[in-house]
Amino acid sequence: MDKRLKNPPGIVPAMDMPLGKALMEMYQLNNLTNEITGFKIGSEIRDGYGYSTMRRVLDEADIRMPTIFDGQKDGCDVPDFIVGQVERVAKDGKFDSYIGSPLGAGSNVINLDLNEGYKQGSLEAFVNTCYEQNIVPIIVLEMTQPGAIRYSSHEQCEELARDAIDLGVRYFVAPANKPERLEVYRKIIDDGEIVSPGAGPQKTGNVFKDAESAISSGADHLVIGRGIFNSDNPEQITKELYGGILEAYDAR
Repeated sequence: MDKRLKNPPGIVPAMDMPLGKALMEMYQLNNLTNEITGFKIGSEIRDGYGYSTMRRVLDEADIRMPTIFDGQKDGCDVPDFIVGQVERVAKDGKFDSYIGSPLGAGSNVINLDLNEGYKQGSLEAFVNTCYEQNIVPIIVLEMTQPGAIRYSSHEQCEELARDAIDLGVRYFVAPANKPERLEVYRKIIDDGEIVSPGAGPQKTGNVFKDAESAISSGADHLVIGRGIFNSDNPEQITKELYGGILEAYDAR
């Protein structure tokens, strides 16, 4: 089966929950190949079970969708350590995509004398090793929470986007609850794709309204957790959400 991320638009259910609950929820959504881009697996499951156990359970459950690993700040260390992170995700987790957060870790482009002994910077290490391991890299540009840029800046986030594009990255994470920022990233990223968390509880509380607004502002795939799994019928909600974002995407 083709495990690449689907063409936009699409929904990325966020499986930030214990493994048993995640399996039940994924099983319900496993056939929504038109609507779902892939399942995002968070570090809560990895930290509780380890890569090998997690992957064996997913395979035994016949989860056929692409799997996206979110290490929640993986990719923000020294280059050699990042290489090891990616290699473990590839070997033991066998994920199709990997979300990295290298903002602040540094690129080989700047302060080469401080990186003596390293062949590449942290951003390059994450992206290059992902490609070597046949994993799609997804780069976090900006977080959703208030104060997310207190120790960085919008300019640095945008510079990260440009540097990652130069390395061949096509997928980026930018906040759905900040449509004005999505518009900025959309112009920078051009033909790349934006994966956006933050619709629903982190904005107006109306996941449908927020999802359509994010797509109209430049998002391509929406990461949604509570907006789907707090409902009585996650499958139906996913279908309804997709109908709304497809219309917004076609009108963009």
